[in-house]
Amino acid sequence: MVDFRLIHTAIILPVVIFTGCGGGFEFFSPAPSPPPPPDTTPPSIMYFTPSVDAPLVDHEITVNVYFNDPLNRATVNSNTFSLRMPNNTLVNGTFEFYNEDKDVRFVPATPLDGFTQYTSSVTTGITNIVNLHLTEGDSWSFSTAPTGIGNWIPTSLTGPIDTRDSLFITSVWTGSEMLVWGGSSGYRYNPATDTLTAMSLVNSPSQRSGHTAVWTGTEMIIWGGAGGNYVYLNDGARYNPVTDTWHSITLTEAPEGRASHTAVWSGQEMLIWGGRNGGYFAEYPEEGGKYNPSTDSWTAMTTANVPSGRGKHTAVWSGQEMIVWGGISSILSDAYYLSSGGRYNPSTDTWLRTTNTDTPTARGLHTAIWSGSEMIVWGGASGSWDYLESGAKYNPITDTWFPTMTAVGLLPRYGHSAVWAVNAMIIWGGYTHIIDTQLPRTGGLYYPQNDVWLYTTTTNAPVGRTDHAAVWTGSEMIIWGGNTGSGIPLENGGGVYIP
Repeated sequence: MVDFRLIHTAIILPVVIFTGCGGGFEFFSPAPSPPPPPDTTPPSIMYFTPSVDAPLVDHEITVNVYFNDPLNRATVNSNTFSLRMPNNTLVNGTFEFYNEDKDVRFVPATPLDGFTQYTSSVTTGITNIVNLHLTEGDSWSFSTAPTGIGNWIPTSLTGPIDTRDSLFITSVWTGSEMLVWGGSSGYRYNPATDTLTAMSLVNSPSQRSGHTAVWTGTEMIIWGGAGGNYVYLNDGARYNPVTDTWHSITLTEAPEGRASHTAVWSGQEMLIWGGRNGGYFAEYPEEGGKYNPSTDSWTAMTTANVPSGRGKHTAVWSGQEMIVWGGISSILSDAYYLSSGGRYNPSTDTWLRTTNTDTPTARGLHTAIWSGSEMIVWGGASGSWDYLESGAKYNPITDTWFPTMTAVGLLPRYGHSAVWAVNAMIIWGGYTHIIDTQLPRTGGLYYPQNDVWLYTTTTNAPVGRTDHAAVWTGSEMIIWGGNTGSGIPLENGGGVYIP
């Protein structure tokens, strides 16, 4: 007879075999799994940042070392992982661990000194979790950016911000507020009260990027841009901050739709020119237009002697002329970066080409400001991985170019901002190909009369970014929004810089 008392209800059972009518049951336990072999592979360094001989790194940089194996935290200390100054003084700081203790970050207790070479060392005293020592140590040096001047004040920018709209923004300064428009919404920032308020959306422009904005003295005018899927817009609207109202502008005789064009305010009209439209194979219209808000009317610009069509160029208003220069005339080849330009006089409806003698390196995605007597261009890209830290001054009266002094303490970049601040050009932010500081929080002040550069402090500087908005208020530079390089917009991200 079968003895049912032998049946067990546990989850894990031994193997049971019935041997016959009178034989009962026999039990067999499975053979235990063999233990895993001991870890006999010592840890090693995969890579580190800042990299060997990295130049002009941020003063608030952290030193990061990435290993192939989880580490024994107790073996990571100032004796096995150190950062030292040129006189061998040890930099104090703390260690942080990430990625299951495979990645170690050294955080200096205070910002590093400017324009100084530091040396970081890792020794074989570091072990993994089974106490196998690092195969070999390493030591490398890097240099910090110059110590900067001025002060950064963080902005609160509290308000109903849609982070998607901080990527594709334009801005103007009204005399008391910074007006920002992008994506599908807009905001007003008052630095006196450090407050941000949303603009009315009634009759506001449709969602877009690559548009332009100008300030007339009483209104901000938004025009053009891309609505997505190669839909290029030729409409726009005027915003009055006093009444918080939008008014659409006429489409009658408006130029064809485009994005990445330029716009300037002449004192009476908005002048738009250049840009791209078409499909994947871009087209670059040479036609432009003049918009008069007092009559809500468009007038076409002449195309006689007009520069070749382009996008990602710059334009400034000299007081008499719109000066356009540089840009890109194709998305397919580095050979289509331009070093040409033109001057448009709206009073006579005439174009003059800028000289081709002593022009700066061809470029796009650069910046240009008007100093009161010269156009100063700086930075930008001249190829897929060729970013620039050079610039030049253009005098329209003599039609001559003069190079600016090379900014030895600034990384090459594009997508940065530039403003004219009484007697100096301030550039800040942008994107660089230097892997250790791809989104630098550094900037510079260029004084054209003396042809010298000074540098902005990084203390309390905002997070590095590109394609942000920047305005000069008369005493300070305000920056807001932009892209962190990952396509993620910055929420509540801004700062006020006082030289």
